Amino acid sequence: YTYAIHEGRAAPAPGGGATAPGGGGEVVSAELAGQVLRLVAKPGDRVSEGDVLLVLEALKMEIEIKAPCAGVVAAFRVAADEKVASGDPLVELAP
Repeated sequence: YTYAIHEGRAAPAPGGGATAPGGGGEVVSAELAGQVLRLVAKPGDRVSEGDVLLVLEALKMEIEIKAPCAGVVAAFRVAADEKVASGDPLVELAP
């Protein structure tokens, strides 16, 4: 994943990634279409940058979706076994 820093927040590279919701946190989006294999973190968990949030299966590979910044898992917008499209929101992180 590639991120650019703008005004102190991580912004996605073209094609998906993390975006800032209204509350100042981050929304982590799917880079590729695939299926959610498992949720690793839980709502309320404090995570550090690089911690695995969930695992997607895409192109017959397991892809770990990692936290782009430190924060608290506010909510998952997907469930295990759910199919997602590229750009779909996956996880909300609060500061």
